[in-house]
Amino acid sequence: QLACHRQELVKVALSYMNVLDSSFETTDIIVAIARPADPSAELRANRDVDMQRNRVETAEALLQSSRAADQGRMDEARTILARQLEKVHKSPTYLDPFCQGLATDIESCMHTLGDRETYRSTGSKVMNTIASVQMKQRGKAARMFTPAYETSPETAKAHR
Repeated sequence: QLACHRQELVKVALSYMNVLDSSFETTDIIVAIARPADPSAELRANRDVDMQRNRVETAEALLQSSRAADQGRMDEARTILARQLEKVHKSPTYLDPFCQGLATDIESCMHTLGDRETYRSTGSKVMNTIASVQMKQRGKAARMFTPAYETSPETAKAHR
């Protein structure tokens, strides 16, 4: 069993009039969680949290890369996406179809960064669209952006 320490998150206080004896009373409670005193490799990230972290970080990397490419810094733009692709590949949830789709999206965007003309004509639109979709995504039902997210022939037909 891991040694934990208590982290207080919030204190909630309630003041009220007790109608039984007409007295004014106050009560409070502290909401706390147990945090491991020494986080270690034994702790695994929550699968859903890891996938959502990948989603948000990918969207942020796409926006950052797009800004660099807009300013003509194509090498920097490619480096930003390459780093994010590596993060997704090293993620505990990389084999999940959702994260595979994120990796496919990153790779597709990297191909549009070959030169300024390709980036201006298609890359900027693709990168900003994918980033926008991923920033707004809230549930598992919204995962269908690239074919990599499709899990069955029926699902693929429904989303074409």
